[in-house]
Amino acid sequence: MSTEADFKKAAEEVNKLERSPNKDEMLKLYGLYKQGTGADFSAAPKPKPGWVKSLDKDTLKYEAWEQVKDLSVEDAQKQYIEFVAELKEKYGFNA
Repeated sequence: MSTEADFKKAAEEVNKLERSPNKDEMLKLYGLYKQGTGADFSAAPKPKPGWVKSLDKDTLKYEAWEQVKDLSVEDAQKQYIEFVAELKEKYGFNA
């Protein structure tokens, strides 16, 4: 299988975990997924600043993506695949 095919398979498998990943794991998945799809980070809407910034879901997602924005699409896909494999082992997987 190609990296892209493995990436798509991992994206489907993450929805079949027996338990949900924690918030930090979900944010990591989000950032790697967005970067792995080739989405343009520079076009992502920047969250509005505010005193509740650290609690704002959009801000957290933006920051998760920002952390991996310099990865190539292929590297982000590989990291996503590896991370999903770790989560399958940690949380169980319904094939």
